[in-house]
Amino acid sequence: MKVLEVSNVYKDYQKQRALSDINITIKENEIIGFVGPNGAGKSTLMKIMVGLIPATKGNVRIMGYDIKKNRELALEKIGCTIETPYFYEYLTGRENLKIISNMYKDLSKENLIEVAKKVGIFDSLDKKVRAYSLGMKQRLALAQAIIMKPKILILDEPTNGLDPQGIVEFRNILKDINNGGCTIFISSHILSEIENICQKVIFINKGQIVKEKIMDRNKEEFEDYVIRCSRINELYDLLQEKEYMNKSYINKDSIYLTIKKNSIKDVIKVSVTNDIDIYYISEVKKNLETEFFDVLREEGN
Repeated sequence: MKVLEVSNVYKDYQKQRALSDINITIKENEIIGFVGPNGAGKSTLMKIMVGLIPATKGNVRIMGYDIKKNRELALEKIGCTIETPYFYEYLTGRENLKIISNMYKDLSKENLIEVAKKVGIFDSLDKKVRAYSLGMKQRLALAQAIIMKPKILILDEPTNGLDPQGIVEFRNILKDINNGGCTIFISSHILSEIENICQKVIFINKGQIVKEKIMDRNKEEFEDYVIRCSRINELYDLLQEKEYMNKSYINKDSIYLTIKKNSIKDVIKVSVTNDIDIYYISEVKKNLETEFFDVLREEGN
């Protein structure tokens, strides 16, 4: 089931285009990562998704409901934290959560206690929020977002201010929420955490989606290799027209290849057929950080 669809979304600010032809489909129970450099358009798109700002052009549908035509129904089952969370700092954490819970029907005192325990702020519920650390405020923001048990959770940099232990705990909380049937769309600059938690990652740069990556390597279409050989330029030229080639480049004494899965045997065959000696060949296991910088390099950043 599709829980969120973004179709042909554009956003313009006066003469500046912030988003261009954005298309995203998120299915039930997925955890999707959203990454890109500062100013790429991440927060802008998330604000459009949750109805905080309108798109200049295009549509967003949540649980099948158009956010423009059926705003209340579309937003009924969505929880979010966008940019810096806002609280009543002179009130306690408990009082802030009560204000949110009063906006929804059928939420009891037990619901409040449950989410406070889940996000790790139960022991600080009766402290004034102004005494909370930034990390505690991030936990409170998550509690506010999940208190009405949303079907989809949209989180913009939710681990800002957390120490390493807090980040691991936050990751486990999100996995638990996801296991309870909640779809999660999350942006973060901590790429190792995105890699640890997400099934798919969407890359955005200069207001455009530039790549989508499935994190399960068994499902990936391409593999990366580095090769050192005799007559390196000749092998490079011979491979350019092969149907299994995706991209390649020469760096010093090596060829770096991105080729279709299980086609390295075909590369070796080309080398043997043309009497080119291979000195070294190895698969390159890329992590998300490497792929992120590859995308920026390809985009000219």
